[in-house]
Amino acid sequence: QTYKYLKTVFPGDINWNFATKFLVGKDGIPINRFDKNQTWEEIEGVIKTALDKEYENDKIPNSNQNEKDVEKKDNANDDNNDNNDNADKEKAEEQKEDDNDKATVDAKEYVESTISSGAIVM
Repeated sequence: QTYKYLKTVFPGDINWNFATKFLVGKDGIPINRFDKNQTWEEIEGVIKTALDKEYENDKIPNSNQNEKDVEKKDNANDDNNDNNDNADKEKAEEQKEDDNDKATVDAKEYVESTISSGAIVM
């Protein structure tokens, strides 16, 4: 179908093996046909002009951009969650150290009180 459509827009033989090239705009409408006689500089100029052209769809907010914005927000939230997870881990480590210190003090006090009460003879 594409072949037939391009033949109606740009009549003439279409050479095989990539000798004939077509430039299609962002809106899907063929802009130009290039045969083997055009230089790459000529083709590049037409492409640049086509890229500079404003299309109707350019005025509509890009849903892909919206998706990218949402993805950036999700990634930022993930980063914040990672930071929160790291902070929680640090707090847990600090609490564990505090608990270990308290257990050491409690054990020392227990041993001292037991010795002083005469229950354990050293």
